[in-house]
Amino acid sequence: MNVLEKNINSVIQSIINEFDVMLIDCLISGKQKLVIQVFIDGYENVSAALCAEISRAINKKIESETALDLPY
Repeated sequence: MNVLEKNINSVIQSIINEFDVMLIDCLISGKQKLVIQVFIDGYENVSAALCAEISRAINKKIESETALDLPY
């Protein structure tokens, strides 16, 4: 895992900790355009609305805290 992937994983884990869900896996692929897939589960149902809220929070934090100069 390279430095960028470690930074992204750290950001994702910090966001996940703010919600009542568990991080199952995080896959990062692609070279010119990164694809970040986050798999979560919860003790209650995980709705599409909650997934969207978590996705937006991850996106905002990645853009503000990492030096990600590639599209994703």
